[in-house]
Amino acid sequence: MAKCDKVNLLKLQGQFMEFIVENHAELNILEHIEQCTDCRKKIQEAVLKEQQLPDYGNLFQREFDDPTVPQYSDYKNPVNFINARIQWRKRKLKELIKNAEMELLVSDTDAALDSITLIASDYGGYIISSHSWYEDDFKYATVRLGVPVEEFENILRRLRGLALRVINEIASGEDVTDQFVDLQSRLTNLQATRDRIREFLDKAETVEEALQVNEQLSEVEGQIEEIQGRMNYLKDRAAYSTIDVQLNTRMATLVMALQEVGYLGNLIWTEYACVRCRYLEVRHYGESLFS
Repeated sequence: MAKCDKVNLLKLQGQFMEFIVENHAELNILEHIEQCTDCRKKIQEAVLKEQQLPDYGNLFQREFDDPTVPQYSDYKNPVNFINARIQWRKRKLKELIKNAEMELLVSDTDAALDSITLIASDYGGYIISSHSWYEDDFKYATVRLGVPVEEFENILRRLRGLALRVINEIASGEDVTDQFVDLQSRLTNLQATRDRIREFLDKAETVEEALQVNEQLSEVEGQIEEIQGRMNYLKDRAAYSTIDVQLNTRMATLVMALQEVGYLGNLIWTEYACVRCRYLEVRHYGESLFS
């Protein structure tokens, strides 16, 4: 069996490959597998023999019920299959913060608010804040939702369905993988510095030396807490998307009236087109009798 020190970093939990370290470490492992001949040989042999790979969890299991996961039957070649699974997993690990803003024209603000709350709940989301007010006897409202990032597009689709018309919609995404990797690197360096300072503190011979070293230690520990807080913020933001929804009823009556007129107009036009078509057919037939 091929030997590789990288495998010793793995800690597997759940259905797919996960680690006790942060996501960026798994990305590093996946990139290593792409380059390491020994690791790839080991994985290829296991895939061909349909063997389990405890070190890699179920990442290279041939088939999954989830249609979004690359299946071995789509490739029938262990090299291409392994590459496809690695790329799929790397995409899943990318930290992407998604946000959206929507302005919806609705016929009933209260009913729309109830529906938005239900939609958020259906997909494991929640209401962060809401505000409603009257202006010229028309009720307006704004709602901020926190929703699981994997349900972002599904929830946008459901929200569009509440509207008579989507007045405005803006969606954006920010890839923060590089920020996360940079923060992890800084955190590792600071933790190493903290450990060295603690060693100096243990060796301090006077109270004055101990106070000076302890001051440096407090400063470094403060920087560590700050970076850990930023990393937690990025992870939380990447796990949940923010959707701001503004509800507007001012033009609802007019839009509904126009939609009704539009339907009738289409109906009248269709009838007119049929009558004219029959008229032309009759005229053409009459002309043919005298030609």
